[in-house]
Amino acid sequence: ILNFNLKSYEQVIQRRREIASKYFSRLSILEELKLPESPVNNSDHYDVYQNYELVAPNRDVLQKYLKDNGIGTLIQWGGKAIHQWENLGLNFKLPKSEAFFRECIMLPMNMFISNEDIDYITKKIFDFYRK
Repeated sequence: ILNFNLKSYEQVIQRRREIASKYFSRLSILEELKLPESPVNNSDHYDVYQNYELVAPNRDVLQKYLKDNGIGTLIQWGGKAIHQWENLGLNFKLPKSEAFFRECIMLPMNMFISNEDIDYITKKIFDFYRK
């Protein structure tokens, strides 16, 4: 486990990219999911993977299944795109954004996650879609 401070920043980013790569390699076989690009495949853009957010059909059921199996997830902005927040007065439709927010989910992503944790998380997701 890494200790975080500015001196270890590069190690932290490297570990986050390793986790993203493992998520990608294990989950990319599930055609149902839309994953962020793998760090290995992405030569034009350098992502530090602050979050690992993907699009998953039956997202709410998946989230409950993962929670029941001890895996915490997050849904960004409570599942609403910015134009859907009533108090902002942005009264228009953005079907692609709305579709994304109905299915987006963030998997655990931090420097303390172990390879065994990743194996467990990805196995549970695989099991969910291959029941």
